[in-house]
Amino acid sequence: MSLNAPLEVICQLLPGLHMSYMDDTQLIVVDHAMRILAVVPGKQIDLGLKIGEIAPSGTVSERALKAGRVLKDERDASAFGVPYQSVAIPIMQDNEAVGVLAVVTSTQARQAMQSAEQDLWQHAEHLAATAEETHAAVTHLKETFDMLARQASVIQDGMASTEQFTDAGRQTIQSLTVHTETLGSTMKGVGSAREALEGQVTTISQSTSLIQDIARQTNLLALNAAIEAARAGDAGRGFAVVAEEVKKLSEGSRDATRHIEETIAGIGSRLVELSQAVAAAQTAQAAEHEMSQKVSANFLDIGAAVRETAQALHAIHDQIQAATSAIEQLTAAAALTAEQATQVSGLATRLRTQGQ
Repeated sequence: MSLNAPLEVICQLLPGLHMSYMDDTQLIVVDHAMRILAVVPGKQIDLGLKIGEIAPSGTVSERALKAGRVLKDERDASAFGVPYQSVAIPIMQDNEAVGVLAVVTSTQARQAMQSAEQDLWQHAEHLAATAEETHAAVTHLKETFDMLARQASVIQDGMASTEQFTDAGRQTIQSLTVHTETLGSTMKGVGSAREALEGQVTTISQSTSLIQDIARQTNLLALNAAIEAARAGDAGRGFAVVAEEVKKLSEGSRDATRHIEETIAGIGSRLVELSQAVAAAQTAQAAEHEMSQKVSANFLDIGAAVRETAQALHAIHDQIQAATSAIEQLTAAAALTAEQATQVSGLATRLRTQGQ
């Protein structure tokens, strides 16, 4: 078949032209009657066209031939198993399209690249967002640990004050215990003095009873003497006077002993009250001493617990300090990760923009 010059040149250059395409490409040349003049198939893409056949109607090559200008069309993989793009370039001679060079290029690699770019962009965006969230979380965690460290310091100071107050309370209880023991000793002395006084009161009571007996006997003797003096008449008048005086002394002794008995009875009542008060005081002192011992033991336990708590808080404070130091390093790493993620996201965005 005889070809005009432009078509013949294009057909001769077709193999070399095909080698210049990086992507999988099929090159097709048709004349003005849509007869296929030359075909260079790609590795995978092959539209199944044969030299000498008439190309199907309605293709982009037919439209470009009629329009006299370059046209482009894209199709999915439903027709030939791979997606492709067709670029129809009219071959002009004397301002008239005498044929068409169709460049059919597989867009599978490009779509895969676009998909990869999209995935990269999405992953970069996700990484950037995650890095920002991580940085924010680490920053919040650092602030929390800083607050815990401050609170631990405050608690340590409070525990130190509590330990001082506990020691002061224990010393006060010990002093109270000493005073209680002194009071107990004093109450024992009071009890001994009371018992001695009761003995003396008993002795006085016995002596008073003896004096009363003597006074009664003296009164009887004086009465007998007065009777005998009355019988003696004038001779016994002086003796009667003496008997009367003896009687008066006997009555005075009886009145005095009665008063002494009343006084002793009052002293006895007071001694009973004192005995009851001393017994109650001794009971209270014993209970107070026992309570002081318990309180002192409790203060000792509290002091030990406070010291153990202070040691635990000190250890916790050290651990918080170590964790804070580690979190500071983690914060710096998170900030660097966020910065790098932002750079990756920017790069992915530029790749996506260039791909479009």
